[in-house]
Amino acid sequence: LQTHTFACDSMIGYAFSHLDSHILSHPVFRGIVYGTVLAAWVIYLLQAGGKIEKLLFSLAVLVPLLDNLILHHGLKVCTKAADEMQNGKTDWRIDEDTLGNVHGAAYDLAIRMNGLGDSLENAVSERTRAQRLQAQLIANVSHDIRTPLTAIISYVDILQKEHTPDQETEYLAVLARQSERLKRLSEDVMAAAKAENGAKG
Repeated sequence: LQTHTFACDSMIGYAFSHLDSHILSHPVFRGIVYGTVLAAWVIYLLQAGGKIEKLLFSLAVLVPLLDNLILHHGLKVCTKAADEMQNGKTDWRIDEDTLGNVHGAAYDLAIRMNGLGDSLENAVSERTRAQRLQAQLIANVSHDIRTPLTAIISYVDILQKEHTPDQETEYLAVLARQSERLKRLSEDVMAAAKAENGAKG
């Protein structure tokens, strides 16, 4: 009887020493470990004499086993969420029904995964908005620059032709105004670029 009891204890000790190992990530090995624990439990119950002894041993075997099964289920849920987010589904969340079946440390992790998803989605949304504003800014600046640049080119061409002194004064005044306008636009573009680089930094 003592030999059988020692063998059962050894089987249980070996099985539980692997419960938190990466070996449980494979369903076949996980089945072997759980099967070993349950087999040792049945053998021990057949040999144990007192009811109290059977009850205590049953609790010692089943509680850690069930706890590990619950934890493993929760980790599978969190892994699924992480995989979906990694594949670009930033709106993926662990729904309330699924959260209701996740307990312990895995529940805390699942809540954090949902929070991470919210942060990730907000970051992507903000980046998309910034890119849209940048594209709009470039389009507006391109249009605004074109107007004074066209005027400058036109008046430089006019100045190369015959004109009166009064006309020259007028044309030069227009060139000065358009050049100043072009300068301000250039400064605005540089300021926007510096602000964007500062935000990224």
